[in-house]
Amino acid sequence: MSIFEKPGVIVLENQPIDPNGKYEYKAILTRSDYDREKWVLKIVGLYPNGISMTPGQWYLDTLLGFDNTGGRISDKIFIDYGAGWAVTNMLAVLKEAEEIIYGTEELQESLNEGAVKDLLLRGPGKEAFIIWAEQHYPFEMEDLYQYAKDNELGIRELKTLAELYMEDSSDEEIEMLSDLVMTIIEREREEGLNEEVIVDERGRKTWKDPYAHIPYNLRNWYQKPENQEEYIKFSEEQKKEEKKRKAKAAKNRPEAKQKIWDLGMEIHSLEQEVKELHRSMDQFDMEKEEFSGWVISQYDDRVLDLLNSGLSDQEKIKEMEKWNVEQDRKDKVIPNPKQLLSEYKTFYPDEEEDISAQIELKEKEIELKEKELEELEDLYGY
Repeated sequence: MSIFEKPGVIVLENQPIDPNGKYEYKAILTRSDYDREKWVLKIVGLYPNGISMTPGQWYLDTLLGFDNTGGRISDKIFIDYGAGWAVTNMLAVLKEAEEIIYGTEELQESLNEGAVKDLLLRGPGKEAFIIWAEQHYPFEMEDLYQYAKDNELGIRELKTLAELYMEDSSDEEIEMLSDLVMTIIEREREEGLNEEVIVDERGRKTWKDPYAHIPYNLRNWYQKPENQEEYIKFSEEQKKEEKKRKAKAAKNRPEAKQKIWDLGMEIHSLEQEVKELHRSMDQFDMEKEEFSGWVISQYDDRVLDLLNSGLSDQEKIKEMEKWNVEQDRKDKVIPNPKQLLSEYKTFYPDEEEDISAQIELKEKEIELKEKELEELEDLYGY
């Protein structure tokens, strides 16, 4: 599986450009390994000898000037400042990344000033919205559907409102509202949005009350749920479903007990695998740091920059041989450039196995199995 096909990777259409016109690059977005709430922009080199991740990677919010780390960057960015290794066309890359993650262009094109004012008047105020968001973060689509319904908004209107409230918000509020927006975007991409169906915490569809916006004690007789024909039909169907559920539970209880046990063991096993993967990732990162430190102390940080560069293997070896010729001190000569390059590629292979992607997949599998286990325990009363 190539870097571009890995789960959770977004490949941008706009590309970083090599000012020398020698190599081709791609920009990708992925969640940070250390903070899953943050997006990271990385640059991948498409070299003659294969695809390889460059050392260049940054938090997207930092590049966009959304945090306190620094201002928005120019059209040029250094992948390796010491080696003078840079790419251009980054403004186009960042504009596309911002549109994908924060939807700014879609917001500007789809809403005129009047529509914005109307939405702000109809929706909950910013303070109430932020308080609700803090209480329900991280977000589930069912909660977002319900909150939109409670405020007589469509789910897309709720998304737009969150985008509007990002302005003049704190970094924590922006991060939280961005997650709300991405939750809706990801659901729309995967399954589409259904603004009519309300689903409860167990995944069951619930009846939509057309008069929910009217206080119960102010409704006319025919507006109250128990007197509406649709509600009566819905209640009868719910009773039939509950009767079938109880009959099934009584019949399949022994098999269910074994299934619950098996699921518990599978979840435990997956959790142990995740722990081992975390240990493996931490150990590998430590070994990489130790190797890089050794290269710097043994030779120079310029040698490490050379190894990290986007040059081909042949070019790296030639540069190391040139380095040897220029050295006055024998202890700074690289005895075997090919062997050093081979050792470097042990820690920085052209196609690194993405352990974080494996962890993410296993955690999703655990989440699905835990949900299945919870439903079984609820169904059979364990």
